[in-house]
Amino acid sequence: MIPRDSLRVLLHSMVRAAWLSVLVALSALAQVSFQDPFLNKGQKRLRSNLRQADLIFVGTVIHVGPPPRFKSGGFMALQEVRYKVDEALKGVLPAKTSELDVQHVVVGGSRTADPSPEANRLSPSVFAVGSRLVVIAKRESSMWLGSDEDYGMIAATDSNVAAIKELLNWATKSRQKSR
Repeated sequence: MIPRDSLRVLLHSMVRAAWLSVLVALSALAQVSFQDPFLNKGQKRLRSNLRQADLIFVGTVIHVGPPPRFKSGGFMALQEVRYKVDEALKGVLPAKTSELDVQHVVVGGSRTADPSPEANRLSPSVFAVGSRLVVIAKRESSMWLGSDEDYGMIAATDSNVAAIKELLNWATKSRQKSR
């Protein structure tokens, strides 16, 4: 026969293990799958950017402005990219807007920067004219600012756009539940 105290401890441990299993399962459900392992690894930061964004859109690069004259450090080094907006995923575009200029932060070694150590500009392969990107932007006074040097934009593949839409749907549902 098992002593009553031991039974209580065993039952308590089993309940705790069951709750832990449920929490792990729920956190897995709240993740989406990207083809890029970097995006899968950085979902927490990406979600934060999505929540804080004023505007998220699928756009095609039509022009890349000149590189900044200084490196990011004390001040943000910004480079402008003009997009033809194909689809707004979150937020509202200014009236009668089909093109939008977004300032992207240039940080050496980041996902969006030119990989060459001496270059101080956005990656010419990522931001090539004609590239389709999901852009995550915030309104800062009179300009649109890319939200992050690593997760402020991602390639607009069908699967990435679907994953972003899924994350935005989850965010909307969780906000509605918390009201």
